Amino acid sequence: MKRPFAAAMVAALALIGSGCAAVSPAVESTIAIIATTRTGAIPLVTPDGHVAGYVVDQLLNTLAEGAGKVSVIRADGEPEVMSTIVLEHDTTSTTTMQDSILANKVSLAKALRATRAQSAQADVITALSLAADAVRGQPSPAIHIIDSGLVTTGQVLMQTGLITPATDPVALAARVSLGRLDGVTVYMHGLCSTSNPQMMCPEYAKTFLRTFYNSLVQRNGGRLVIDDAPLPVEITAADTGALPSVDPVPWVTSPISAQNPTPPTFSIVLTNDRLRFEPNNDNYADPPAAQRVLTEVAAQLQATRYPTATVTGCTADDRPRSTEEAMRQRGQSRAEKVAADLRRLGATTILTPGTLGMACPGYVPTAPDSGRKVIISSH
Repeated sequence: MKRPFAAAMVAALALIGSGCAAVSPAVESTIAIIATTRTGAIPLVTPDGHVAGYVVDQLLNTLAEGAGKVSVIRADGEPEVMSTIVLEHDTTSTTTMQDSILANKVSLAKALRATRAQSAQADVITALSLAADAVRGQPSPAIHIIDSGLVTTGQVLMQTGLITPATDPVALAARVSLGRLDGVTVYMHGLCSTSNPQMMCPEYAKTFLRTFYNSLVQRNGGRLVIDDAPLPVEITAADTGALPSVDPVPWVTSPISAQNPTPPTFSIVLTNDRLRFEPNNDNYADPPAAQRVLTEVAAQLQATRYPTATVTGCTADDRPRSTEEAMRQRGQSRAEKVAADLRRLGATTILTPGTLGMACPGYVPTAPDSGRKVIISSH
């Protein structure tokens, strides 16, 4: 498909080459870039420190020729806004304009180099919420995601076998909490672009991710444009130096047929901000809020669709105050409470409580509180 930034770049280059003494001002825009050099994804930075790839280079060229503000967000296990750049746009002459473009590109490339992962796992969804906050209500808002789209912590744990030909990506998107994107265009570059140890995405996974992100963006008021141009040739983890670990996302490898169907999958991650417990016990910190969340979940847990499911309690890393066994017991009691309340609220799926203590999928060692979650899964 046509690259979403190509037309703007051609127009800007034509303007610069016109030889006029003064240059028309650019339309001011507000942009957020989500990007990370991390394990399992195509790195954005070469071993010699350059930003890699035709797609990324063209994007930087186009943004550098504009005016406004660009926020750069890292999408590792603890997403954060790394920097905000005010684009220079000196229209005095073609020379000052070219100087502005060069300075803008240098600043943008420096910001992308700083998005090297610092925390384990990947959380594009939280990064997208941060990006939405950065551009919402601003002039010409847009978000560029340079990422494989695979999420391994936060609200979605794709490494738990969640992506299968039988999983409904629209239903999964409906269970994700995201900031509003009204009037925002979201561009995705590098969807399913992976690097070792993450296996390449099969076609069904690419289709799943396309549908999932399109539904997620649209249901929150935005518009999604997917750029299919490939990211740069793979750079190995050894080339980029040691990076925090990211759980690989597995794919279905057995053939799917009428005799060997893939069972429907279901996974809801109730993170600490959605279902909060009091410290060191299984009492809800906000019972009315817990009732609202669990009522919504119970309505989805019907035996006609999901005959059985597991409710898994996870805890923060509370060492050395708590032993690993104490944390496991705390996770078990919370899972039992959630399972009982879901049944009371109308869930007909057979629920089996369990615990992983602090050893939960998507564990982020540098963010111990992120382990406080309850996972409800049908597989």
